[in-house]
Amino acid sequence: MNRAFQACITATCIIFSVNAAAFNPYPGNDNPNTDDDVPGDPPITSPGTQWDDVPPDMVNSIELTWKEMTGGFEGKTGARPRNGSISGFYNTILDQVMQNNGKLNYCVRYESDVPVSPDLRDDIEAALRRNVNAWFSKLAGYNHFPHQHIDVNVVGWAVRNRSTLQWNDDPVPVYVGDYYENAPQCAQVCGRFFHQEAGYSYPQCPGGKANHYDQSLWLTEGMNGGAGGDWGQRVGRSYFTGQVKSENLHIFLHEMGHGFGFPDYYNWRTWTQSTPEPYSVMVAGSAFEVTDWDRWMLRYTWDRLKPRWD
Repeated sequence: MNRAFQACITATCIIFSVNAAAFNPYPGNDNPNTDDDVPGDPPITSPGTQWDDVPPDMVNSIELTWKEMTGGFEGKTGARPRNGSISGFYNTILDQVMQNNGKLNYCVRYESDVPVSPDLRDDIEAALRRNVNAWFSKLAGYNHFPHQHIDVNVVGWAVRNRSTLQWNDDPVPVYVGDYYENAPQCAQVCGRFFHQEAGYSYPQCPGGKANHYDQSLWLTEGMNGGAGGDWGQRVGRSYFTGQVKSENLHIFLHEMGHGFGFPDYYNWRTWTQSTPEPYSVMVAGSAFEVTDWDRWMLRYTWDRLKPRWD
């Protein structure tokens, strides 16, 4: 059965799609959260948890966000259905990092004809490392999360024309003329989004599993806003490359948040009347970096999903 949920509002789109019948990568654990993990339950606690440290004014908005993430606002405008609950979804960025032992591999889908120098190539990879870890640094040392730093690497580039890339050594594979959704893509035989089976070894991918990609950074010429999901992040080419050395690429950070399962907040007032929306990079126009609220939302999500890896 193919399961997909999508929320696409204004300039941001979050899309997750899996083959649910083949997807659970945790043998013997059909669905570790859906039976007992009812939206509105108290936070999970265990040795090492510092949940008591969360500021009290964040608790309601965190728990209400989790309620949306698990389908508790089904039927309300902009909310996902219960069958789109994050509790039954096994390709979040947390899943990817845990299954890769602290690594995250990227394909750069370069939907532009503006040349890329070797220096810009290296800056893009450095920006990915910096911004991915802007999120994951908030989990370091928390409740047995096992990684202090995520090893982020670009393992492929996809372009319309090879001449767009101004280097000849090809330190990683370059894919030319392979299109998906009318944009260049790295080989599907190497893509996690296309192969979510438990223990998949990427036998047809050149270089095997070590050269597979978990996420795509999709840089689109002329795009405003962005899109994000378990497959990666799509942002404007000029936005990303123009700010590639910035400490925080806030549109990228927002779209990456969707890969954890976090929602947009355009319809917050239709979901709840009494709790203010959080100060979060996930709230459009609110914050331009991963905030303290985002830190606790990610930790709450880790607490809830952690039994998958225990």
